[in-house]
Amino acid sequence: LKLVDWSYSNWDSFPGVPPDPYWGSHQPWWKTWCKFFDIQEVFAKDRPNFFVVGNHELAESRAKTGGLWGFPEVMMRVRMPRNERWFSFVRGPVAVVVLDSSMGPLTNRQFLWADRMLGNYRAEGIPWLVIAEHHPIYGPRTWQRLAKQLEELTAKHDVDLFLAGHRHRYERWERMTRGVPDPEGTLHITSGGGGQSQ
Repeated sequence: LKLVDWSYSNWDSFPGVPPDPYWGSHQPWWKTWCKFFDIQEVFAKDRPNFFVVGNHELAESRAKTGGLWGFPEVMMRVRMPRNERWFSFVRGPVAVVVLDSSMGPLTNRQFLWADRMLGNYRAEGIPWLVIAEHHPIYGPRTWQRLAKQLEELTAKHDVDLFLAGHRHRYERWERMTRGVPDPEGTLHITSGGGGQSQ
């Protein structure tokens, strides 16, 4: 899973990438994308890659579409399952539900879908449930409404692992249930470095 802001990299010295008035030198352009996917091709050709969209993909798309919401730049380059920004998959004993938190709290449609998928996987007896999305539930500057939605899903379905990106560092929280330490709760990991520290 790619959890990080994968369209947000320090390309300050990349030739031909002009500074953007809002995003500074971090605004990705087509050369940045080509370089990124050239690097990823080594890994992606032998194994599936699943991308979790984040706020920087949204920011780029808004800049390129004159303020329209959506992810045309991302969707042109990456084929998502069901052509959606949220999806699920099963690998062996693990079911992963990938959510799109890029615009804040989950839409009602997405929340109900995630609730149904997690419930179905539990009913099928899949032993490990994982939620992956871009924004961590815990820590500084969390979206409270989004956190409440995700806490409800993790507690209701006994989710084993919650993976997030967004913060450009590694964080591992003790197991939690609805914000309270619980040895039987969900393990929360933020892996937002993408191999580069800021």
